[in-house]
Amino acid sequence: MPLDKKNLIQRLALEIEDIRQDIAGLSRIPRNCKIADFGCGDGYTTLAIMLELDASECIGVDHYAQHQLDEIKDAIINDSLPSDLQEPIQKLTNGERYPTFLREDIVIGESLPRNLDLAYCKKLLGNIYTGEYNNSIKADDGVNRAISNIIKTIKLGGQLCLVEKDTKDFTPYLKQHNLEFLRMCRIRRNTIDILRTERTDSSAQLEQLFIYHYRKI
Repeated sequence: MPLDKKNLIQRLALEIEDIRQDIAGLSRIPRNCKIADFGCGDGYTTLAIMLELDASECIGVDHYAQHQLDEIKDAIINDSLPSDLQEPIQKLTNGERYPTFLREDIVIGESLPRNLDLAYCKKLLGNIYTGEYNNSIKADDGVNRAISNIIKTIKLGGQLCLVEKDTKDFTPYLKQHNLEFLRMCRIRRNTIDILRTERTDSSAQLEQLFIYHYRKI
């Protein structure tokens, strides 16, 4: 069910909060950077990271992408915005820069973006491992293929940010590639209830997450 305009903006603000926490501690990312959001889903994280990093180009990649960008654009152009969103939204709308979306199987990786400054993935590898996306290749092989394909999209010196549930450690997979370890941490945060567009307030609904930061070398 589509969200009304107020809830669209609230959802975007919550996703930006998550993005800020996820990328904290990354090495400096250049202005006008190029980013891809792998496993972008409905596109809120894609727009959130584009706004947060003032990216010149941001591509959402997902085999089943069902983004709501047209509804989001209408809401942010025609409605009043929270004060902390006004400046980044204004920059984006003035420059007519919005994310683009690519429907592509990340495990197969036939037509993925290239020369990225940052590849961002949120709860992607765990779902590939368990076959949640009905991908034909899953478990270790699926994860290794996905990581390899994503790394190919990153330019030398570019960075990778993975956010995954802490039920599985993906460090052994990442160590097999030409990556420099930057940072890994465990965080806990309440999930975003996308229907009510607010954070869950139950301690039972706290997500336990690993955040991985690497640089391509």
